[in-house]
Amino acid sequence: YLCEKYEAIFVDNGSQDATPEILQKYRDKITILRQPKRGAAAARNTGVKQAKYEYIAFTDSDCVPEAGWLRELALFAKDNSQADFIGGKIISFNRNSNIEMFGEEIFNHKRAIQYYKPPFVITANLLTKKQRLFEIGLFDESFLLGQDVDLALRGLFKHGSQFVYADKAVVRHFNSSTLKALFLKGIKSGQAAAHIWKRYSKEFGRSLLKKCLDVFKRHKLSDEKVKFPLYNAVFDLGRR
Repeated sequence: YLCEKYEAIFVDNGSQDATPEILQKYRDKITILRQPKRGAAAARNTGVKQAKYEYIAFTDSDCVPEAGWLRELALFAKDNSQADFIGGKIISFNRNSNIEMFGEEIFNHKRAIQYYKPPFVITANLLTKKQRLFEIGLFDESFLLGQDVDLALRGLFKHGSQFVYADKAVVRHFNSSTLKALFLKGIKSGQAAAHIWKRYSKEFGRSLLKKCLDVFKRHKLSDEKVKFPLYNAVFDLGRR
């Protein structure tokens, strides 16, 4: 993608490694911002306010976009101008670990956009319109996790936002590599989910408990083919 057609904005949100020093080497080609308020939402909002173009593409600090990522998102946006949120494909950086490949299922963007009701998006690989972000209200900085899901649901329920999936725009994500890390990630995600459920329970309709019971009835949790039966059962909620 031609460099004169985009700007690269990096937001330092309290990095404790060598990232700031590395970025300084490219300061003539990129924009480096600092946001002392900790949290991904505050960092993203800082970048959004600084951005000067019509579209904004997001990825995260634990992600590596593949070659052609931005070009594919731009082409998809051109053909889907009605879409407010365009989510790309998210795959595991390490594809030789069962635990990390399980993480790939967690970040299945196609499923989140095309099959879940209501749909949502993930900032690891996301393109959206700057004007639409301001209309929706930017990222909620009270969320420690799940700010992207909250943004998507706010856009859907209050503004009728449309979502599309761009399969050729690929980002590799560093997933949890141990069961302990995966478990701790699950706890934090569960806390974010509770926050989201509390905010949108009326829009969701049926009670979460009833959904869970319905799913457990449909799943054979003793099936050896299901590696993570409990997670798969809960993950299936969005298909109802």
